[in-house]
Order: sequence, then C-alpha cells, then structure tokens
Amino acid sequence: MQRAVHWFFCAFVVLAGIAPAAARQSSPTPAMWVIEGGPGTVEILGSVHLLKPGTKWYDGAVKSALERSDDLVLETVLDAAAYKKIQEITVARGLYPEGQSLKANVPPAVYQHTVEAAQKMGIQEPVIQRFRPWYASVVLASGAVQSMGFDSKSGVEQTLTEEAKLRGLKVSGLETAEEQIMVLAGTDPSVQLSMLEDTMRQNDDVKQTLDKLTGAWTHGDLKTLERLLVDEVKTNQALYDLVIVKRNDNWVPKIRALMAKPGHHLLVVGAAHLVGPDSVILKLEKAGVKVRRQ
Repeated sequence: MQRAVHWFFCAFVVLAGIAPAAARQSSPTPAMWVIEGGPGTVEILGSVHLLKPGTKWYDGAVKSALERSDDLVLETVLDAAAYKKIQEITVARGLYPEGQSLKANVPPAVYQHTVEAAQKMGIQEPVIQRFRPWYASVVLASGAVQSMGFDSKSGVEQTLTEEAKLRGLKVSGLETAEEQIMVLAGTDPSVQLSMLEDTMRQNDDVKQTLDKLTGAWTHGDLKTLERLLVDEVKTNQALYDLVIVKRNDNWVPKIRALMAKPGHHLLVVGAAHLVGPDSVILKLEKAGVKVRRQ
C-alpha cells in the first residue's frame, strides 16, 4: 500500500492524511515561501490534509502568516455545495452501471485482494463489485489511513479555514471540487487499474513511512518530502502527470493573478506540489517570479 498512500496524499484535500512523528526540534516549522514585489504579497504553505489530533504545527510562522493575511486560498473550498458535487460525480463516475462490475474489469488476483480488503472494512462483495477501480482504490486507501486515527478536523485546510472564518477572511480555491475529483475519476482505465494494484500491494511499514512523512513536513525537511512524496509517485508516471504536473501548470497563472491583487494572501496547497523537479515553486521561478523560502 505504500505507493498508493503517497499518491493518495497528493490527490485530494478531502481524503489524504499522515500521522505525527516525534519532534526533531523545539518548535514545528512547516516549510513556507513568500512572493513579494508586486501589488500583492503571497505566502505559500505546503500542507497535509488530515492529521492526528494533537499534532503540533499551527503556532509560530503559520499562525503569524494567517494573522497578517487578507484572505486564504486553498486548492479547493469544501463547502456543502462542493460535497454535493463530489457525491454526484462519485455516483456518476465511481460506480459501474447495472450489468458491469469490478470483477469483470480487473485481473482475478487483484479483484480477490480488493474484496478481502473491503470486507475487513465492513464493505461486502456486492457493494465493492459496483466500484470502479479508482473509487475502490480511494475508498480502501482512505479506510486504511483513517483507521490509524487520522482526522480531517485536525488537518491543515480545515483548521486554517475555521480560523480564517473567525477572522472574517475570504476563503477561495484554485480549482473547483469537480475539477479536483475528476483528476482521478477521469483517468484512463489502465491508470485506474494501476492505482488499485498499488493499493492492494500491502506494505508492513506503512505507519513508519507516514511517521517519517509527517516529521519531514512538520519540520520543513524538503529533501525527505521529495523522496517520500514525489519520487514514489513518479514510479507511476501517468498518475504523477495528472495529479502533480498538470495541476501545477494550471496553478501558475492563477498564482500570478493573485500576485497582481493588492493585499496579503496566504496560499495553501499540498506539500507534494511544492517539492521536486515539477514543483509549483520551480515553475514560478521559470516564469520569472522571484520566490524565497521563509
């Protein structure tokens, strides 16, 4: 499941999460960057989307950044309308129509492993039969991660959204909920199959990997984040291009537009988008934008 967990963290604000690790320094300092020199100042925070309750990260630089910001910009805003859209797309693109089934569309060994994993989560075979590979993969990876105690209410985006609303700040997104979920729902069947196969490849050190990942994020260790988030996902190049590269390309002009808007803006996107050879940071710099690490 190790590689599946990595792309899973990169894909959805509503479904990803990592567990806390022992502190390596006196205070949490997630990596942040700043863009100055235009009408607007943009501070960029790499996030993780779910965390265990009690994970320390919000004090210090992140809290100060929100306090001086005029608005908060996320990958997407998850309000009631967004969740409704996600549910609609899941039904339309995540389930097979009558007469089709997961069993008929994946190799027998993959299907059997999927059924066994689903049953451990309380999902019976007649139900998992209806799931397309991408949706089965997301549901099973989500269940595995959340069974370790991860909580969306403790995640970066939800915490910052609640704080922003208390301060009366506008909260907006770089992409819609529909655009975000279609990253996976719209993939080629062969890519969906590889996602499910990854999820079914069990790995005994998943929790250890997640601990390392959280420790790296909490303390701004970009080298480790790149190794754990980017290098692993790149082993599935088609999925990497969809989840990381294409979305990063789409975000660059939107970030530049944010720079042109007077005020102080806090931008929060998944940490996987800010490290590696195709990161938003490098793409901004290639576009002539001066970005510095805080």
